[in-house]
Amino acid sequence: MSLNCVILNDSMTSDTSNDSSLPFIPLPGELVVYRSPDRTSLQITIPHSLMRRNFLKAVGNVYVTNKRVLMITSALRGGDFQSFNLPYRTITQSELVTPWIGPTRWRCSFIVVNPLECGLPLASNQTHHCSLEIVFNEGGFVEFVKEFETLFIEAGRSAGIEEEDLPAYQEPDSM
Repeated sequence: MSLNCVILNDSMTSDTSNDSSLPFIPLPGELVVYRSPDRTSLQITIPHSLMRRNFLKAVGNVYVTNKRVLMITSALRGGDFQSFNLPYRTITQSELVTPWIGPTRWRCSFIVVNPLECGLPLASNQTHHCSLEIVFNEGGFVEFVKEFETLFIEAGRSAGIEEEDLPAYQEPDSM
């Protein structure tokens, strides 16, 4: 099950681990800048879900493009969904968690305004605040964070969100 508007490449097999071509059809003008190792896992936490449980899990590859972050799952490892895409404009905050023991994790919060657009099992009469966690079981988090942060900032600038200028420095009057 694809959770939202990721169009999967029909010419690909379900397992994307040994193929350099993309398992999805890119949007017009979309460039892929990062692909995670194969055993990267993803969990989406959905408050007030219409399901019995409030999370979805899968294992596969995470892709960072100039327009969005995508997850395409591996048919060999299964999961609760086949694909998921997260446009930069929906992300409200993100953090990198590096524990002493265990794999590094990246977490973000995102807003869902139209549940029909995102494919998540949510009520359609309200805005939902969801969270996502990517677990880098085989590394790759440094490249992911570098590419994500660069593109996230660029997406914010192109959306008209500008950083405030620092106040001008004025020298104190001498006595």
